[in-house]
Amino acid sequence: IQNLGHGSFGIVDEVRMPSTRQTYARKEIQESRCERKNMRAWNLQEIEIMRKLHHPHIARFVAAYYEHERRSLNIIMTPVAECNLKDYLADPLRWPSKRDHISRWFLSLASALSYLHNTAGIRHKDIKPANILISRQNVFLSDFGISHEFPPDNSESYGAGVMMTPKYSAPEVAARNRRGRKADIYSLGCVFLEMAT
Repeated sequence: IQNLGHGSFGIVDEVRMPSTRQTYARKEIQESRCERKNMRAWNLQEIEIMRKLHHPHIARFVAAYYEHERRSLNIIMTPVAECNLKDYLADPLRWPSKRDHISRWFLSLASALSYLHNTAGIRHKDIKPANILISRQNVFLSDFGISHEFPPDNSESYGAGVMMTPKYSAPEVAARNRRGRKADIYSLGCVFLEMAT
């Protein structure tokens, strides 16, 4: 129906299921953009992680398929977002309404992260405004491309070669030291600070 945005490895657009007329967001990841050897594994891991997640403020997995002609992996999910938090915060015209939502959004995102860590056993690893969707005045944590499950003993782990966004990365991540739940919490705290200022 329409393009919703793009990231480092693909595009997101709005699609409609003909049988139900229901609209969804489709994330298309083209093989040509996935030059690193582990990118395909990350894409499949994102699907497996999203299948397990059921929370009102986490983007919900619907389906996935491979399109041979375009050589692309497609992930279908909800909701169809109006924008992400990064674009929302960059638009001065939205600032007056930001005050009306900020406390509720804080609680929604904190609840989503608590669910990820304590119920699903998942570390997100890339929490930033661009990975938070806004739909109908609600927020949704999304993009689990580099997320992973905690080790069985819940220990901290290293992230050799991990991709990160420095502005939202905890000091131990930037230093490539061991990291755990606190690294995600630090990133979410950076997002909260940006929302509040």
